[in-house]
Amino acid sequence: MSYLALLMSLEGISYLSNDEETSPFNIDRLTALFRQCREVEESIHLSTYLLAYEELNKFFAILGSIFSFVTSDICSKMKILCDCVHSENAVHYYSVKTMLDYEKGLGMLEDPNSCANNGSRTLLRLHRALLFVVRFIESVRQSTSDNIIPLAKAAYDCTLANYHSWIIRRAVHLALYTLPTRRELLRHLLGNEDANNAEQYLDALMLECTTVYDAVEKLYSERKLLQLP
Repeated sequence: MSYLALLMSLEGISYLSNDEETSPFNIDRLTALFRQCREVEESIHLSTYLLAYEELNKFFAILGSIFSFVTSDICSKMKILCDCVHSENAVHYYSVKTMLDYEKGLGMLEDPNSCANNGSRTLLRLHRALLFVVRFIESVRQSTSDNIIPLAKAAYDCTLANYHSWIIRRAVHLALYTLPTRRELLRHLLGNEDANNAEQYLDALMLECTTVYDAVEKLYSERKLLQLP
């Protein structure tokens, strides 16, 4: 059982089983988890968001071993947030809204030196990565070409590249040349039998991902926290 799943079990949340943690990416599971995030009124349930991201991290693994640095970075950020969720201040980390209000109210977000491991800054990084996934998968859904390298580059350049140094951007651009073909990607995402119904599955996932992204974006924007260091 992963660190995240163990902590979720202590909270009594339905978490990924051992088989699900080690199983291939499951698009239905990811779609359902992002949908469940929104069951908290006017906010996003933080623990469920982390479970969705644990499944989403398998998507980056599909893109190839060159993206192992991405999966590692996501895992480290998820651990920071899990520690917040299960700290002595856990009541303030029930949802994204309660977390932002708590940390902002304490002045934790004003000092760059205290931002490194706080929940608001950490979640913002995952939030930005989610937009890349949304843009990339949406372009894959619409494309008829088997070459997804230009799609990934365009998605990256209009999202995460805005926050990366030139060296990182260059490294990512080179890494994109190791991506699988569109056909191979869909087979990994959907399985052989469902690949022919890709549009249906991807549409459902994009609806939930976009809705969650927009909700989190609004929460940060209303508090003027979108540019946290």
